[in-house]
Amino acid sequence: MCIRRVAAVIVAAGSGTRLGANKPKALVELGGRCLLDRALAGVRAAGVDHVVVTVSADMRDDAAVVALGSQPGVCVIEGGAERADSAWRGVQLAYELLGCPGEGEATIVVHDAARCLTPPAMIERVIDAVAAGARGVIPALPVVDTIKVVDGAEQVVGAPQRAMLRAAQTPQGFDAATLVRANRQWQQSQGAGDAAVVTDDASLLELIGVPVQVVEGAAEALKITNPIDMVVAEFYLSRG
Repeated sequence: MCIRRVAAVIVAAGSGTRLGANKPKALVELGGRCLLDRALAGVRAAGVDHVVVTVSADMRDDAAVVALGSQPGVCVIEGGAERADSAWRGVQLAYELLGCPGEGEATIVVHDAARCLTPPAMIERVIDAVAAGARGVIPALPVVDTIKVVDGAEQVVGAPQRAMLRAAQTPQGFDAATLVRANRQWQQSQGAGDAAVVTDDASLLELIGVPVQVVEGAAEALKITNPIDMVVAEFYLSRG
């Protein structure tokens, strides 16, 4: 049986402004190790074949040092102006490293360095679901709050059924060729001036009608954005 190759893209270009940090977020330390180092350790433990990290221009040298200490063969490249642009640059290189595979031949997972405590077992769940035939997979958790839809005047206009809602996490996994095709179509629509706003990579597949499967997420895979998130992350670390 052919073993499907896997590449990971880690988006690590966040500024850290909302975190109150005086350095890029991926370089902020948590329990003595920076977020990027912890994110790299997670994907490495999940057994990926290639890793691409996208960073801002001002942190490329520092990120390269972190990557070198993590594992050999990690590629660090400059990202784009927006997260979607950074992810696309990483996906293109990951696709090349995989040998430009056809559909059904390889997997790309796209992760955020800010979700640095993601358990390797969760990453493996995503990878396994793609290997089993899903072309797009996201880890997610049930939503516990009641969500309201509001208009421009902050008036409530609706409330989705909570039982049908999920909070998406990363890494999100994809058939490599399908992800590249979805990105190219979105880039073309950007050029035409009618691109939809996307906030995660799975949205790209949704836009072209490709089903996206949900697998169980993990509370530890929280996205570190604000100072309170660091407190929560430190709590998870303290539990071992």
